Amino acid sequence: MAPRQRAPRNSPVELGGVTVQPGRRASIELPVARLPTRSWVSLPVVVLCGSRPGPTVWVSAAVHGDELLGVEIIRQVMRGIDPRRLSGTILAVPVVNVPGFLAQSRYTPDRRDLNRSFPGSPRGSLASRLAHLFMTEIVARCDAGLDLHTGSNHRENLPQIRCNTDDPTTLAMAEAFAPPVIVHSKLRAGSLRDACAKRGLPVLLLEAGEALRVQLLHGFNPEGVEMLRDEMLRRFSKITWLPTATIAPVLGAHTGPSMVGMAVAPMELFSNLP
Repeated sequence: MAPRQRAPRNSPVELGGVTVQPGRRASIELPVARLPTRSWVSLPVVVLCGSRPGPTVWVSAAVHGDELLGVEIIRQVMRGIDPRRLSGTILAVPVVNVPGFLAQSRYTPDRRDLNRSFPGSPRGSLASRLAHLFMTEIVARCDAGLDLHTGSNHRENLPQIRCNTDDPTTLAMAEAFAPPVIVHSKLRAGSLRDACAKRGLPVLLLEAGEALRVQLLHGFNPEGVEMLRDEMLRRFSKITWLPTATIAPVLGAHTGPSMVGMAVAPMELFSNLP
């Protein structure tokens, strides 16, 4: 009887001086810049190194610091994936614009739009250096990417995917998610999508909801928002050959039966806190 062949094993991921072995996950912080207090601002990265070889994909959110929904979606998706059953690697960056996120601002502290600062420079403004770090440490390692956004200036966006539908690979990726709407979106100079297109990398931009809100169970079009979250688990299989996974209810964000503007009676459940 011929000996049983072992399945090919993925290669370790080295990032920020940390080595992540196949079948493991790790949280890594990449230094961006020092604050006036001399403390570091760091870019948080969650690495899921699959047991088996396959493509490397990044998932990012909060390129605009006030767009919170993608942060929670990424957190839930990462909790629902077992790297021991994963083929390929996922680099998840839940908050790209860390200074803007901390200040609840769309922009970086120097009032620059990070999504007009790519590919950046190692010696430029804070936005430029952050863009450069993201391109060199995250994008350069990947075969494709997903970038999560919301509406701005108190606008609520219908859940949708924006991408270059003229590119067959990008269109196939978008269709794999089966969103309510796929929008052909032209590239804008300085955007993350523009910088990636010049490197030949397909990128999907997922839009849903409103800035400064986490609309996972309640509020505007919750079914569409939850669909995007669920499809990042279920339909990833067509991109990185992920097995079907299940997710827990919302964890880490306040949830409950009450919606903004509703009257709450005495002793009525208002919110569940983790």
